[in-house]
This record gives sequence, C-alpha cells and structure tokens, in this order.
Amino acid sequence: MKPSTLSLYEQVGIVIPGTTVLFGLFFVSPELKAMFLRDGFGLGDFGLFVTVSYVAGHLVAAVGNALETLYWKPFGGMPSVWIAKAGQTVIAPSQAEKLERLIGSRLGLPIPTICGMAPGEWHQVFMQMTADVRASKADGRAEIFNANYGLNRGIAAGLLVVAVTNLVLAPTSWRVTLVALVLFGLALSRMHRFGVHYARAMCREFLRLPEVPTPQPQGSATESANG
Repeated sequence: MKPSTLSLYEQVGIVIPGTTVLFGLFFVSPELKAMFLRDGFGLGDFGLFVTVSYVAGHLVAAVGNALETLYWKPFGGMPSVWIAKAGQTVIAPSQAEKLERLIGSRLGLPIPTICGMAPGEWHQVFMQMTADVRASKADGRAEIFNANYGLNRGIAAGLLVVAVTNLVLAPTSWRVTLVALVLFGLALSRMHRFGVHYARAMCREFLRLPEVPTPQPQGSATESANG
C-alpha cells in the first residue's frame, strides 16, 4: 500500500463507520452540523471532514471489536470456529473431509479430524489456511465478504454510539435513538450474514488450491491484508 493512499480496509472499515457517527451526531449537536455543513463547503473542509471521520472510525473500531466479541459469544464463536463443531452447516461433510486431507498435504498439519477440535486450536489452523490463500492470491471473493463484514460491524458500532450519545445528551429526541437502534439491528444482521459467507468462501478457496504448494521464488515477499 502506498503511504498516501487508504487501503480497502481503511476505506470500508474505518472511514465509512466514522462518517456514520459524524452524520448521526449532527442530529444531536446542531453546532457540529453547522461546522461541517455550512455554506461555502470547500476542498479544505472536505479534507477536514475525512480526517475527523478517519479518527472517529478508529475509535468506533474499538467499540466494534467489543461488539463483535459479545455478539458471537452466544453462537459459540465466530463462523470460522463453527467448522470444527459437530453438525456444522458452514461446509458440506465431503468438503470437510477434503479439507482435512488438504490441510495435511498442503500445510503439513496432519489432523485426524476437524470435528471436535478445540476452538483455539482450530482457529490457528484456519488462520494458516487464510494466510495460504492470500499468499496464493486466491482470496478475491472471500475478501469481498470480509470487507462487507468489517463495514457492517463498523456501521453497527457507529449506530450504537449515536444511539447511546443521543440518549444521554438529548433524551427527549427519542426518535433519533429509535431509528439508530433499528438500523443497528439491520447492520448486525448483515454482519452475521457476511461473517458466515466469509468463512464458507475461505474454505472453498482453500479447497481449490493444489495439494502441494507452488514453490515461491527465493527472496520474494507477499503482502497480505489484515482482515
């Protein structure tokens, strides 16, 4: 990534949620709204708005991380962890069998069965699969789902911040809080959907790789995104 550009993750997972918070706070603070949406809004004002959105997005990301942990806890963990559970529906049983063989032949991690593995142990295997898929540049579809997952997680966190802030600072404006909470629920449902799609797509893309990895030229480096 060039230093002067924003990565896809930063654009989707940071700036957009930060913008969501700013626009939501416009309903809470007229002074803030007047600061950014005044007459004669120019390029400098736009740059300031993007910068503030970027900073706000990073703060919202901390809320998103906590929200993510709390949301998936009743489900027994994130969808990638479900793959190691009995009766899982993320991938077909035949795919799970092939996955076990490929993990052994391609990653050098012979495992008798995925089903029943400890969540922490399987998570490490899944992360190694993810790194392999990304290094092979075969993660196009999975990364689309991952970006949408991060986007909806950030939007949900941003709307939660707006709802709580409005409830504290402007309790009489209950409609703003209600709308924010309804949209928060919709964003959570989208986050759930894309989380399942990401785990399924990553497994399918790993299954399409050859059993033996292609040797990489000595000294080459592969850049990978942090999803």
